[in-house]
Amino acid sequence: MSLENRVTNPDGSITAVPVASYPVRRHEILLFRVFDVRGEQGGEGTARPAAFSVLADRLWPRGISKEDLQPDLWEKQLCPSKELREEFHDGLSFDEFSQRYRSELDQRAANGELADAMTTLSKAAGQGNIALLFAGKDTEHTHARVLAQWLVEAVSADADS
Repeated sequence: MSLENRVTNPDGSITAVPVASYPVRRHEILLFRVFDVRGEQGGEGTARPAAFSVLADRLWPRGISKEDLQPDLWEKQLCPSKELREEFHDGLSFDEFSQRYRSELDQRAANGELADAMTTLSKAAGQGNIALLFAGKDTEHTHARVLAQWLVEAVSADADS
């Protein structure tokens, strides 16, 4: 865990700090590197955030057991397609990647592929914070930021209807 992504509590336990947050309803969507948050017993004693946790990666993070992480939701349809992810790693600009990823999400939502996940996330957003967990090293140019922004819009629109 990087030092800038954690705080030491008065009791000596370590808590992960989100790399970004996005307001939604009365709560927030928080972004955490999965390696900074591994559940109560994982990692370097990090405490899992008090939030509904969503693994925002299509692939399970290397080196982390499913027992250590245990996200509340892992919906691969919320993640970039394999092809888009590969193009991004091969040099596609983040702006182009972001536009294409949002288009993928819009299309999946229109096709009903995200209906169950969106119902779950809308309910979770009404009850508390949502933590998007991602494995990437780059915390600025990550699909999790695009997903968070898209979810804020989608969940807010759902609340308005």
